[in-house]
Amino acid sequence: ARRIATSLRDSWNVEWIAPDHCTGEPAFEILRDAFADRYLYAGVGTTIDLDGLDARTLIERGKAKAAAGSPR
Repeated sequence: ARRIATSLRDSWNVEWIAPDHCTGEPAFEILRDAFADRYLYAGVGTTIDLDGLDARTLIERGKAKAAAGSPR
């Protein structure tokens, strides 16, 4: 899984990643480590509205949800 995360980041040049519930907890951690501030938790019921939002706004929303108790 670490090799895949590294490949997504370095070889495929994925800029942002937002895994959902079926990814699983171990992969969440690996992807969070690989993508750092370009990782957004997208669990069941998460909505990411990209219309008119910049990356910084998405990061801040993710931090606020994490602080409120949502998984990172």
